[in-house]
Amino acid sequence: MELREIVRKIDPTLEIAEVLSEPPNIVAITYSEDTPKILKIFPIRGRQINHLQREACALKRGEGIPGIPSLVKDYGRQEDFYAILREYAKGKTVEEMPGRTIQDEHLYSLLLETIHSLHTRGIANLDINRENVVVSPNEQTATIIDLGHAIFDSDYSFWNGWWKIHQAKQDDLNDLKNLCWKVPGII
Repeated sequence: MELREIVRKIDPTLEIAEVLSEPPNIVAITYSEDTPKILKIFPIRGRQINHLQREACALKRGEGIPGIPSLVKDYGRQEDFYAILREYAKGKTVEEMPGRTIQDEHLYSLLLETIHSLHTRGIANLDINRENVVVSPNEQTATIIDLGHAIFDSDYSFWNGWWKIHQAKQDDLNDLKNLCWKVPGII
């Protein structure tokens, strides 16, 4: 099935502007009401569907937290695919920035606040890396764009792996430090 057909079946109001990744895991910039959004379409077969379901759950749980995109719609299962539509974070990934690191204390503080807010809502294992953090064109905001590896405190009990969520939270903070190592006083 052609990509435009798949998108039409999922949501006929969406118009594809740019394809960011090819099948089987499709990520595309779409337009709905003249606003760019990210449409993620993953096949139901295989483990990748879990990635998209976790991202949808993390975005729902993290609704309203600055520094993550809003979930516009969780389409769920659509024939052979699972799809979500989320806000588009305009800017460059840290990978695309000079020095491939965040060097601004303000951005570090914003990301730290985002991570603490997500942790407070029981979301960890945020996969903080150069490809998953977008810095706005004016370099005043930063957005964590992929929460598909997230784990949730509700997945674990005190007797069943509570330390996993604790370790994942610590790893998130260490990943942020690694991303911002040039900011004075971070390391």
